[in-house]
Amino acid sequence: MLFQSIIISIPHLVDFIQELYENTNSRIIHTEINSETVEAVRNDMTQLVTSLNERLVPDRMKNQFRVAVVKHRIYIWESENTLDKLINAYSKERFYFRNRRNLVGFVRRIFSELNLVESSASMNHLNELFSQLRDNGSKTKAIRSSQLNIRGYDLKLCLDILGLELNDIEGEISKLAGINGQGAIENPKFPDGDKLSELRARLGAIINSDCHIRKDGMITYYESSLERIDYVETLVKGFGDIKLHRGKRDGRYEVCLPRSIGRAFLFWEFTAGDKPLQNNRLSVHIRNVSLADVRAYFEELIPEDGYFTPHAGFSWSRSVVLDPGIKREKYQIVPLVGMEELSLVCDYGDDHWTERQLIGISLTTLRELTKSENERIAAIANRLLTTILTNPSALMDDEIKLLSRLNINAHPYPKDIVYSNRTGRFSINWTAYVFKNEDKMRWALLCPPRDIVKRKKVTEWIRENQDLSIEVKKQLQSEGYRID
Repeated sequence: MLFQSIIISIPHLVDFIQELYENTNSRIIHTEINSETVEAVRNDMTQLVTSLNERLVPDRMKNQFRVAVVKHRIYIWESENTLDKLINAYSKERFYFRNRRNLVGFVRRIFSELNLVESSASMNHLNELFSQLRDNGSKTKAIRSSQLNIRGYDLKLCLDILGLELNDIEGEISKLAGINGQGAIENPKFPDGDKLSELRARLGAIINSDCHIRKDGMITYYESSLERIDYVETLVKGFGDIKLHRGKRDGRYEVCLPRSIGRAFLFWEFTAGDKPLQNNRLSVHIRNVSLADVRAYFEELIPEDGYFTPHAGFSWSRSVVLDPGIKREKYQIVPLVGMEELSLVCDYGDDHWTERQLIGISLTTLRELTKSENERIAAIANRLLTTILTNPSALMDDEIKLLSRLNINAHPYPKDIVYSNRTGRFSINWTAYVFKNEDKMRWALLCPPRDIVKRKKVTEWIRENQDLSIEVKKQLQSEGYRID
């Protein structure tokens, strides 16, 4: 199709593009334009893109128009930026095709879809197109004859040209890896929809508890149970052929997950670095999940960072740092407590922490100190208590709100105040409790722990409380829940 206008205006061109989009199901369209239009578009590219997005995109967090001009052809791409697309989470990864035949066949299909003849000139045309449509300004070739891999952000455009999803080419990809090839995932799998959402919720609970993510995507998982590590390995195999290597350190196993997975979770706004110190909220992509995924999250939380006892019910813990100690400069965080508060903890601390070079007191002890006859001690204790209560765990608060979507009530409590002699770190151990029998039974039936030992305790408690179990199960079924 040739756009014939010689004197071209941006509003006129936007009208024309809108008409093209209304008559196609493709995410990327192209049309031939004359020399005058080429010049006009190149001179006012920013205005054109802005006008397209203002008129045609209702939610710019999910979609964004991009425009390229190659030779006498204009391309308009509606890039879907939703975080629920795995291709977006893998945008910085390299996708390796199984062999040259697979890659050549893939490129030929792109040529055909764009009505380009297979030639070196067409390959140059394709690489110029990719260069203009990238959001990082990179000029590197998208496809090279000497390589079998394509970067994620380029593969995304390829898939949109062909009208495919990432899992449509799963069998053609042999490996997924970062730019240096380390930590590769062999035979990667590309879950989508509900399957991806559930996998993200389950691994998200594990990452928020016993994992550390570095900024480069390295996830280190700390766990003392080999059975639990085996289970986590079955989860991560949802992303491909992954074998977790177990190395022991300080009485626990230290396991590293592929960095491609770590970078995906960073893309989904999980916290890199010291989580208690930064006190960030729960990822918005977990806060807004379906009820099925809420259940999945809490099925994994208790095995990782929680407990169940018949008397106390379900509980889990999170820490908040009020003074980073030796990490002050690294994180540029101003301490929320001073020397008087530190001295108070050291003076009245419990001996049972000393084996770990820690000094700690309970909230009960702190409350008693607020009533001390020594006015100075009482004032310091009151000041510390106020600081603690006004700086709760943001992660735990969001988890409690998430749990309330299942009509289960949890109550946070700052259980211990802990000071490290070795690092100068001053932190609060918060614990959330679910202790009412009806709430305990709802959790037991909706989110039984994915752990043999802890699940057995829950199952025994359900069996010992048959009347309550029958009553709550009927209520849950009336609410539309499926109970196994």
